[in-house]
Amino acid sequence: MRIRSFKNEIFIAADAATVMRVVSDYSQQQMFHPLIVKVVQATTAPDGILKRYFITDRLRWGPFAVKIVYRADILSVSNDTVHATVHQFPGIAISMISTVTHTNEGSLLRETFTLQAPTLFFEYAFEQAKMAHEEALRRIKSYLEGLKPGRQH
Repeated sequence: MRIRSFKNEIFIAADAATVMRVVSDYSQQQMFHPLIVKVVQATTAPDGILKRYFITDRLRWGPFAVKIVYRADILSVSNDTVHATVHQFPGIAISMISTVTHTNEGSLLRETFTLQAPTLFFEYAFEQAKMAHEEALRRIKSYLEGLKPGRQH
């Protein structure tokens, strides 16, 4: 098993509460995450988990496209932080912490990802996660900055 972290941050010209609503609601992730093709929220979640989702990604492995279904759990949400975990076969686990900080001009969204995976899959999983989450932040920014005043999402 290997483990490594990466961090992303992006400025978004939107208020912190609006940014938090987007990053804490995984049912919207299909709009932002370039690999996600389907999100289903579980009707119940075990104790200690606020929300549970089953997410389908479409991944490319050489000439092949495969769909992978994994579990994402929202563990905690505060005024400025979301902590979630992802569990995916074969033994891949990701801890994600998203923090939104108010600035005079909008909000700064920071995300820290710590990925653990078997050595055989590690580099592929790490690079896919890093690429996908960099793009997801750009899409969240574009979406939120494109909202018209007074319009809810």
